[in-house]
Amino acid sequence: MIVEFGKTGAERLRLVASLVAEGALPDDLDAVARAAAEAQRFSGKTGQVFEFFVAGDGGTVVRRALVGIGEPGASGRTAALEKAGGALTAKYLTSGETALAIDFVGSGLSGEDAAAVLLGARLRAWRHDVYRTRLKDDQKPSLARIVALGVPDGAEAAWEIESAIAEGVEFTRELVTEPANVIYPESFVARCQHLAELGVKITVLDRAAMTELGMDLVGSAGVTGQT
Repeated sequence: MIVEFGKTGAERLRLVASLVAEGALPDDLDAVARAAAEAQRFSGKTGQVFEFFVAGDGGTVVRRALVGIGEPGASGRTAALEKAGGALTAKYLTSGETALAIDFVGSGLSGEDAAAVLLGARLRAWRHDVYRTRLKDDQKPSLARIVALGVPDGAEAAWEIESAIAEGVEFTRELVTEPANVIYPESFVARCQHLAELGVKITVLDRAAMTELGMDLVGSAGVTGQT
C-alpha cells in the first residue's frame, strides 16, 4: 500500500473519506445523507463506516465515506485511530477502487494522530496471497494507494516513523506466514540479510556454538525435528 500526501483539491479522486468524532456528524451533510447516516445508526463510534454518493463536477459521481474515530478525549486514542484507518481499508480493499483519499480537514487531529490513522490503513491492507491461485477478480485487492489530504502540521514527519514501523510489521508477517518448506533456518537468514543495510548485525549460530553457550534445549529440538 502506497501512502502519499496531497493538497485538498489538487487531485480529484472518486473515493474520499472524512473522519468523524463520535456524535459530530459533518455540518455539510445534506438532508438525505444525514438521514441515511442516522438510519444506519452511524454516530462516529470508532471503526464505524458510512458510505454515500454525491454529484461531483462535470457530471461525475463521488463516492464518499465517513469513518468514526470515537470520542476525542477517550483513553486508547492511538489504537482507536489505527482502528479507524483499518476500517476504511477493510471496506474498500477489494471494492474495485484503486485509490482512497482521506481528508483530515476539520478532524481536529494532531500530526501524530493523523499518522496513526494512516498506519492502521496500511497495515490492514497487508495480505499474503502468493499461494492463493484461485481467487476471483472481485476477491483480489484493488486498493493500492492512499492519499492524505489536508494533514495537520507534523503529520509527514510522524509518518516517516510510522511507515518504518509498518515495513517492519509487514516483513515480520511475511516471515511467520510462509510455510515451513519455504522459511527454515537457512532461508530465514537469507531473507534477513537486507537488514544489515539498516545497521542490524546478524549472527548465525551453528550447533557447536549453541552447545558452547548452553543452548542445549534449542539444539535438541532441532535434532528431534530431523528424526
